[in-house]
Amino acid sequence: MTETHATSENVHHGDDPATEASATLLGLIASGLGQSGVEGLVPAGTTRRWALALESDIYEAWVIAWPAGSGLEMHDHEGSTAAMYVVRGSLRERYVDADGVVSVRWLHEGDVVEMHRDHRHEVINLGLDEVVSVHVYSPPLEDQTFRETKAFR
Repeated sequence: MTETHATSENVHHGDDPATEASATLLGLIASGLGQSGVEGLVPAGTTRRWALALESDIYEAWVIAWPAGSGLEMHDHEGSTAAMYVVRGSLRERYVDADGVVSVRWLHEGDVVEMHRDHRHEVINLGLDEVVSVHVYSPPLEDQTFRETKAFR
């Protein structure tokens, strides 16, 4: 099942369509990549790891492997619009909703989540098996240190 969250609240078309993609387009890119066997790009290992799958001046796409118990603390994407597609497994996402309330949702294989520019969330694999997901950001992230500074396990 594919779950797409495309509302006027979380789809941002950017001030200049030539430099920023909409959340809907990012969701399509994430799901397309996720269904193409892109998980093979992620290096082997037992820790959380990632690989750049695709990049352009407008967006970048990353494949992330989440071993059991691994995750990222609450973070944002520096004003980038984003989308995430779960390739394999399930992730728990805690996020700050439009009212400023922290909510929880489970993201399962095949789900797509579109994230507006100010989306803040925590992502964790609470299962026993490794999870793989695709993340697409537009514009591309300038600072990727959150992957390490916000990591646990």
